[in-house]
Amino acid sequence: PYTIQLYPNPTKGKIFISGLEELQGIELKLYTILGQLMETKPLSGHQELDIQHLPAGIYILEIWSEEQSYKSLIMKD
Repeated sequence: PYTIQLYPNPTKGKIFISGLEELQGIELKLYTILGQLMETKPLSGHQELDIQHLPAGIYILEIWSEEQSYKSLIMKD
């Protein structure tokens, strides 16, 4: 499996995602802690996710690729 890193966490608005360089067909989904889908977007390589427009709270970030899936909690201040 590949190592995916998210930083900074907690964040004030931007999350940087690394470790996607070798993965194919990557899709990101961001949910509220209650399971409401907030954002879906394709990814590749080193990416930045801007969540400044979202209220403070805890979010679930899912990253899916042809090779693996990854899930993490994101805390927005």
